[in-house]
Amino acid sequence: MINTILTDILKTFSKEDLKSFGDFVVSPYFNKKNTVIKLWDNIKQHYPEFKNKNLSREIVWKNLYPGKDYNYGVMKNLIYDLNQLLERFLEEEM
Repeated sequence: MINTILTDILKTFSKEDLKSFGDFVVSPYFNKKNTVIKLWDNIKQHYPEFKNKNLSREIVWKNLYPGKDYNYGVMKNLIYDLNQLLERFLEEEM
């Protein structure tokens, strides 16, 4: 998760932008995936630097799916979904 386009963009957000994006993520109009909301909850804790070692994909996975083995494909798709929401958010804000 560290050094992804997602975190690079989020680093540029103000606190107000971050809150607005969080509202966007939890909105059932734009997102119906609870796991993506949980992923967002894990990531936003590391604002503004997003450099904590607890932001690695494997550790975030353990927070999302305790007791399950890490699955790269599922994690990749969750990050992709959150990226898509970020793109949509930026489009709406423009």
